[in-house]
Amino acid sequence: MNLRDASCVVVGLVWLATASTASAADFYVSAAAAAGGSGSKGSPFRTVQAAIDASASGDTIRVAAGEYVENLRVDGKDIVLEGGYDAAFVRDIARNTTTLKGAGGDSVINLLAADATVDGFRITGGEGSTEEAPFGYHGGGIYSRDGSPTITNNTIEENDVRRAGLPSDYHFGGGVHITSAPNATITKNVIRRNYAGRGAGLSVGGEAALIKGNTIDRNVAIGDHGGGMFIAVVDATITENIIRRNEVGRALGYGWGGGLIVVGQGNSAELSFNVLYENYAAAYGAAEFIDEGARAEIHHELIYRNVSKDGCEAVSAIAVDGGEGVGSRATISHCTVVNNVCESAIRGNGLQVEGLSIVSVVNCIFWNNGGDDFATDNTSTLTVTYTNSQEAIAGAGNISVDPKFVDEATNDYHLAAGSPCIDAGDPTSPFDKEAPVSGGRADMGRYGNAPASGSAGRDDDDDDDNNNGNDNDNGNNNGNDNDNGDDDNAGSPASPIFCGTMSPAMMSACIGMMIIGRRRVTRGRWARYGAC
Repeated sequence: MNLRDASCVVVGLVWLATASTASAADFYVSAAAAAGGSGSKGSPFRTVQAAIDASASGDTIRVAAGEYVENLRVDGKDIVLEGGYDAAFVRDIARNTTTLKGAGGDSVINLLAADATVDGFRITGGEGSTEEAPFGYHGGGIYSRDGSPTITNNTIEENDVRRAGLPSDYHFGGGVHITSAPNATITKNVIRRNYAGRGAGLSVGGEAALIKGNTIDRNVAIGDHGGGMFIAVVDATITENIIRRNEVGRALGYGWGGGLIVVGQGNSAELSFNVLYENYAAAYGAAEFIDEGARAEIHHELIYRNVSKDGCEAVSAIAVDGGEGVGSRATISHCTVVNNVCESAIRGNGLQVEGLSIVSVVNCIFWNNGGDDFATDNTSTLTVTYTNSQEAIAGAGNISVDPKFVDEATNDYHLAAGSPCIDAGDPTSPFDKEAPVSGGRADMGRYGNAPASGSAGRDDDDDDDNNNGNDNDNGNNNGNDNDNGDDDNAGSPASPIFCGTMSPAMMSACIGMMIIGRRRVTRGRWARYGAC
C-alpha cells in the first residue's frame, strides 16, 4: 500500500467514525403541544426532558418559547439544547423567551459527563444539584461534572443554592457550577442575582475554561471567597466581561474577591479587557483576588469604584495573597485602577500583595484610590515601572501626576488630549495596536496598546445594548459577536486529497468522501473531507 492509499484509508476511517453525525436528529419541544407527541416539528414533545431522553449524542433539541418547570438531566449525551424559537420553530432569541424554571430541590439542568451545549434560555429557580449531597449543593441554574459544556446566550438569574444547616462554603455556583471540566466554554450570558456560599454567579474547576463576553451582575456570596466568580482552573481565559455589583462576605464581616477570585496552586488565569465596578468585598480584593499559589496575567482591565465595608482595612481593588508556604504570582499591565476608596484604610486601596507573593506592574494607572495605591508585606515582592500612581513609588519611568481622563463623571477613562500618560509607557512595550496617531510609544492605562474602543467602562445601565440578551458592549464595538475561534476560516474549502491506485475496498471507503469542503462534527472542531 503506497502513501496515497494510506492517506485515503485514514480519511475513510474519519468518515466512518463521524458518519453518525450525518444522521443526527432534531427534536422539537413546545409547551403548547398536545401530550404524546413524537418530537417532530409537527408533533413536538411537551417537555424538554422527554426530548433529552429520546436524543443521542449529536442531536439538537429545539425548544419553543414558553415556561418549562422541570429539573433536567443530561447523562453522557453530547447534545445541543437551543431555546428562542417561536411556534413555527423559527429562532429569534431576543423575541422568543424560553424559560427553564426549576421544579425544586435540584439544579435546573444537570449535565453529567456530557459535552453538551445550552444556548438561548432563561434559566431560573434552581436550588443546587443533589449529585454531591449532603456534602454540598452546587450549580443552581446549571451543574456540570466531568464534561466540557458550552453555555452561551443565556440569562441565568435568581437561582439560590443556600441550604439551612450547612456551612456557607458547602454551596458553590449559584448560577453555574462546573467541576472536573476538560474544557468549559461560557460566553455571552447574563448571570445575575444568584446566591451561593462561594462563586455566587459562576464557579468553575477543571483543566481549561473560556469565559468571554458575559455580564456577571449583582450576585451575592454569603461565604468568604468569590462574589461574582470562583475560578479554580489550570488554564482559564477570562476576557471582555462586565463584572459589576457582586458582593462577598457582607453578613460575615469578612470576605475576599468581590468580583472574582482565581485560586489554588497549579491554577492560572489570563484576565483581559474586563470591566469591573461597584463590586463589594467585606475585607479586600474587592474586584480581583489571586489566592493560594495561583498565577495570573492581568492586562487591559478597567477597575473602578469597588468598595468595602465601613471602617474597612482596605479596598485593595486587586489583591494577591499566598497559601500554606506558597505565594501567588501576577503580572499587571495596561490596567486603569481608579476611585476604589476606603477612607479609613490602613493599607493600599489599589493593590495589595502578601503571603510570599510576587507581583510586577507596568504601564498602568492607579489614581484616586485614597492616595494609598500599593501595599506589600515583608514576605512579598512588588515591582512597579512606567506607571502613573497618586502614591509616588520608586521605579523606572514612574510618574505621579493627574492622568487627565476624558470624563470621570461618566466613567470615561480614556486619556484626554495632553494627558501625561500618552506615549509614557515602557519604551520596549509594543504599541502596534494603538491608533495610527501613536507617538511611537505605548500609552499607560487600559487603552494603551489597544484598538480604539468607543466608550468602554461607561456601561452603567442594565440595558441590552446589542439586543442579544447581554448588556455587554464593553467598549469593544464588536456587537459581542464572539466566535471564540469556532469558525475562524468558515467558507474556506478543505484541500482535496487525491488518491492513487486503490484496491476495491479502499475505493469503497473513499467514495463516501467525495465532498470537497468541511463539516462541523463536534463542538468547536472541524473535520476535513477529501476528494478522491
